[in-house]
Amino acid sequence: MSETLLVTASARGAEATSRDLAESLTARLGGTVTHRDVAGGLPVVDADFLSGGGGESTTLSAALIAELKAHDTLVIATPMYNFGVPAALKAWIDLVARAGETFRYTEAGPVGLLEGKTAYVIVTTGGTPAEGDWDFTTPYLRHVLGFLGITDVHVIAADGMVADAEAARAKAAAEIARIAA
Repeated sequence: MSETLLVTASARGAEATSRDLAESLTARLGGTVTHRDVAGGLPVVDADFLSGGGGESTTLSAALIAELKAHDTLVIATPMYNFGVPAALKAWIDLVARAGETFRYTEAGPVGLLEGKTAYVIVTTGGTPAEGDWDFTTPYLRHVLGFLGITDVHVIAADGMVADAEAARAKAAAEIARIAA
């Protein structure tokens, strides 16, 4: 049975299109879903965290990493804010990207330690085309997930919501239906 970690990052909470689409995807994927809503904010990386000195962010980081490792599927549902990921999602990434835990350094460069997982990135945008010249969200998420060893990444975009929200949702819903058939 599949175990999915759903990470949501929209300040719109339950009203977010990205969250609605992600819940549709996780329902189609089946299995157990653990929901981690980071929109309320997480501690940022600080000097104690970087020095290994402990503190709130180190303790939370260990819990978030254990949660991520325990799931074989990751769904990230995020809006695009100012061409990039929301600060809260960036904080989550900073807390789960830890040397010796989710990646390691070798003579040949860094190696991700989270191989064998599948990730789905659901991104919503107001006007910026997903994976276009001004989209720094999806390339960044593909890169950081690959850095952690998650290379099976599927992007589902509801982009251009300002111009035609209904069409953007329909396009993303069709992609969800195709992927999770």
